[in-house]
Amino acid sequence: MPDRSFHIPNVLNARHLGGLPTAGGRLTRSKTMIRSAHLAQLDVAGIQAIANQGIRTVIDLRWQFELNRDPNPFQTQSSLVGFHHISLLGDTYEQWRATLGSADDGARGYTHNLDNFKPQMLTLMRTIASAPPGGVLFHCFAGKDRTGITAMILLSLAGVPDDLIADDYAQSTTALAPLQGEFLRRETNTDKHPQIIEDFRCPPEIALSTLSHLATRYNGSAGYLSDVGLTTNEIEQLRSRLVTA
Repeated sequence: MPDRSFHIPNVLNARHLGGLPTAGGRLTRSKTMIRSAHLAQLDVAGIQAIANQGIRTVIDLRWQFELNRDPNPFQTQSSLVGFHHISLLGDTYEQWRATLGSADDGARGYTHNLDNFKPQMLTLMRTIASAPPGGVLFHCFAGKDRTGITAMILLSLAGVPDDLIADDYAQSTTALAPLQGEFLRRETNTDKHPQIIEDFRCPPEIALSTLSHLATRYNGSAGYLSDVGLTTNEIEQLRSRLVTA
């Protein structure tokens, strides 16, 4: 597997989606789609480092309360990088939890999100497809769930095999070990520690089940994107950003 690490000072779980083989015999483009955890810890040097690496669009997938709690520096501090806030799972955490119900167990939660937040997904994918030339960085809080779903759709659209997509998802388990450790240290009730550990796991089976849902219900990621409202031209525009010529 190629080294897809993408160094951003003080930012966890950052990697690009490039260098992966596709069903068409080509590779995904290097350093054009970047996934990460949130960017609130960035200092001025980190902001400049992102711009220097060719990123021209940042998309924050968090709820508004998360953005208020940990502001995104690109809202105000960079003229080189365009900023978009797209709350992928609806307006509020409370509304999302109400729709989720008992589906909150790994892949069922992911497929629920795919099926129930299509307008938000349309906005997200349309924003990526129409972004100006340069890298696109998308992130949520930890960069594993909302970001993970986004990466799954993009890599599947590019034609990357499911097992490699699942491997990309699973890398977040190791990448988020420092954040997991921080949560464990903060929680003095050790009875809650097993759940914290579970919350930070990203087993490949979750990705494989999510991709299977895309295949069986929507005939793949392109079918899903068509279902949410992207035009054929927009889907091809998105794919062309992902795959080498």
